[in-house]
Amino acid sequence: MPLTKIDDRGLTTPIDLLDNENIRLGTGNDLRLYHDGSNSYINNFTGNLEIRAKSGEAGLVMVPDGTTKIYYDGSKKLETTSGGVNVIGALTVNGSAINTDLVSDTSP
Repeated sequence: MPLTKIDDRGLTTPIDLLDNENIRLGTGNDLRLYHDGSNSYINNFTGNLEIRAKSGEAGLVMVPDGTTKIYYDGSKKLETTSGGVNVIGALTVNGSAINTDLVSDTSP
């Protein structure tokens, strides 16, 4: 029998699903979680998908057909764009700081 409601007693036993079975959330089942035996998936069918580090503070924000933003302590540090990636703040590679004010070379 499917679980149709979690009441004030809460959920007292684990929910065990087989591979490729979904946990569906939302009135329109527009958020789904599942595992296919090899990989795990979170499918969001409406709005942004946000993973928060703590209540009220963004950690990772994914906009459908758009940007993905990564935050550190509520401050945006990396953002994908149609042309590549924007880094906000210092960029460090193997312990060495890199100047992020790079100028593209348009010479032939």
